[in-house]
Amino acid sequence: MHNSFDVSFIICSNGYGHLKRVHDVCTEMLKLQPKLKVAFHISEKNLTFLQKKLSLPTSVLYITRTLRNEINWSEADKNTVEKRLAWTMDLATDEVLQNSKLIISDNHVLPVAAYRKALLMGSFLWHYVYKDASNEAYQIDVETLKLRKPPLLCIGDMVMTEALQETSIVALPWFCKKLNLQNRILNKDILITCGGTTFIRKQMIDVIEQIIPYTKSQGITVYLDEGLFTNIPINMQTDVCLFDFKSESFSKLMAIICRPGIGILTECVMYNVPAFVIDIENNKEIKHNAARFEELGYGERNIGHQTIDILTQVERFLSEQPQLESYRINLGTAKDGGAEMAARYILNNLKNE
Repeated sequence: MHNSFDVSFIICSNGYGHLKRVHDVCTEMLKLQPKLKVAFHISEKNLTFLQKKLSLPTSVLYITRTLRNEINWSEADKNTVEKRLAWTMDLATDEVLQNSKLIISDNHVLPVAAYRKALLMGSFLWHYVYKDASNEAYQIDVETLKLRKPPLLCIGDMVMTEALQETSIVALPWFCKKLNLQNRILNKDILITCGGTTFIRKQMIDVIEQIIPYTKSQGITVYLDEGLFTNIPINMQTDVCLFDFKSESFSKLMAIICRPGIGILTECVMYNVPAFVIDIENNKEIKHNAARFEELGYGERNIGHQTIDILTQVERFLSEQPQLESYRINLGTAKDGGAEMAARYILNNLKNE
């Protein structure tokens, strides 16, 4: 028999926000119980990112084989019942999952169908985003949730309303610990980022090209994530800088311009940085995140979808310093500590297994 594990995390491969959340929760769990036996079921891409950008004790086991048939909800034509059955078989026959006391899925429903000991983590579920009642795989997820209504560890401020009906939500604060930035000195630095996805990269590059004259005239330094930096025209690379995503760099930012995934929005809360969030996709999660972030008073979202409209709004956003300070004050009231609370919830569930 395979060695037993306390917890297995199944980490969705779309973007890096799922991985960051699992990383932070696992870090808190290992602080509380250093001898805990943990496995990460993770894609090759996310494993490379983790090794380069994050750190965890070597005691964590990393497994990629269980995600070889992972459902990718953004590729609707490939999300077939056959694909789902193949992944179900991978999960159901995996010895590490079989011998884990508890499974946390961020944020796929299918592991809940395969294992009654599986819980969910995340502020949305994929079938909300790519809702298609004619898709059999979609219907299977809906039926699974009707039968199980599993716990969903989520950010209470950001959870999508559909989760209230389909899961037993465990509403938590933001999954971060806010830093003491009382004496920080803000630079005239901004970060523009699409995160780990490529959905709006082309239009974001169009915005960057056109905003450079404005930022130059205002003495603003523009930082980009690696995906944007390596894909902008070579002649533009002297006008921007590659962002290192370190705490010291985040704490000096005046503002962030981004696609509003939960990962980067959590960084906004952690480092008290207002954001202009760009919602130009047919994606219900992104639209929801953009609307909620604005409602909470942490920043603004775009109104028009054309590059010229977004450019005008971004320039106004960056120029109104009193409004930016108001957003910082509101961000200062956001509740944090969600990762530690999630860790304690999981450990308490382990005691009951």
